[in-house]
Amino acid sequence: MDSKSIEARRSELVERLHECIDEKVLRGGTELALHKAEAAYEIAHITPPVPQPWPALAAYRLAHLLMRKDAIDIDTLRRADRLFTEASQCDALGTVPLIYRISALSRLRGAATSADERSEAEHQLDQVFDQAIQGIHRMAFPSMRDQLHTTDLQGHAFNLLELATYLLGQPYRKLEGLAGFDYFDPTKKGKWQIVGHDVKQIDMTEDFARCEFTARAKNSVGCLVIELLKDDANWGVSPCAPQDLKFVNHEQAKLLVLSVLSPNLPKKDFQRRIVGDDGADPAGRYRTTRKRAREEVQELLANPQLEVFHENGLNREIPLIGLVHSSALR
Repeated sequence: MDSKSIEARRSELVERLHECIDEKVLRGGTELALHKAEAAYEIAHITPPVPQPWPALAAYRLAHLLMRKDAIDIDTLRRADRLFTEASQCDALGTVPLIYRISALSRLRGAATSADERSEAEHQLDQVFDQAIQGIHRMAFPSMRDQLHTTDLQGHAFNLLELATYLLGQPYRKLEGLAGFDYFDPTKKGKWQIVGHDVKQIDMTEDFARCEFTARAKNSVGCLVIELLKDDANWGVSPCAPQDLKFVNHEQAKLLVLSVLSPNLPKKDFQRRIVGDDGADPAGRYRTTRKRAREEVQELLANPQLEVFHENGLNREIPLIGLVHSSALR
């Protein structure tokens, strides 16, 4: 697997998705944003694919822009329906793709040319409606629940108006340029990052960061997997699930993460980030932490001769996947 290729595409995909929701792009019209969304979707689905939630986000964004077209034919409606369906498979997106899929199915029902087509569309509408209700009751992700219960009334009004526009087939140009609340900007007020060699640093919400972390840990082999929280840390070796990770010393985990994020820090600054500068003999505590981290990585990866560090940096031959909360690195 060409990890550099995946990381480069992930960075490009995130940039394209930001462009799709950029206020200037949207004010420039749906067609300009649609071109960027098509590019984002294509990037997300090159083999090997970028980890979730990014492909699902690309599908969701593209489906929205297709629904905004003035002259939308039945093939475009079907494609939007497929894209909303794809987006709904990612748990981190919650029930919102299903709710918007109802608009596509409603339009397909209205465009049906036979009783069988109309009956099939109605059957799918009933199913999706029930799935959306179940999803709202379930609300598995606390931070997504907080977003959906936001007091941003202007945002709610915009999204309801947007949904009505889709359902009724009204021209979307009447809404272009209005600012709406975007449920799926994963970087909005995000305090979580995915860390690894060549991985672009992106601040994300917990739901989206955990979704990507889980996908990476599940679909890779032989990677050092670290979950670094404010006061706790866990680790393991991929392929693994987050619940399979075992406790690891917080300072050791922090050392490993910073050896990827900030290997070029001056030695004293690097040491201070790991053990602080209070108490007796911080330099000695740092040496002990580094020694134990090296030994435990060698044991975890079953390679007692493995060179773990190059100066302040982690050996690039040791792949690392990290889920890191910003408070853990202060």
